[in-house]
Amino acid sequence: MKKLVIGILEKNRVSLTTSVLIVLIIISQAYKKPMNMGFLKVLGEIMMMISIFLVSFLGGMIGEALRKYTHPNEIYSYGFWDTLKNKVFWAIGPQVIGSLIALYIVFGLIF
Repeated sequence: MKKLVIGILEKNRVSLTTSVLIVLIIISQAYKKPMNMGFLKVLGEIMMMISIFLVSFLGGMIGEALRKYTHPNEIYSYGFWDTLKNKVFWAIGPQVIGSLIALYIVFGLIF
């Protein structure tokens, strides 16, 4: 079981990184002011962050699967910046888009 989890995390590094960054951004924006929260409120916030992390990671994994399926064999470009843009998009684009779509779905269901 441990090898399976480590294998999944190693194959989906971009999805994992995107999910962690999303949760950190939400935490930094949500807790700018000190708040007096009770135990159940804190527990609810923790559960929400865990669910956001898991759903955005799942969206990133779906984006990775789509990237592997739709990735072109050759990329034709007209210069350095066009090549760089295409390389960066095909390296991280679908995972980030999948994570953000999953995040929008979760926020649509929660709020």
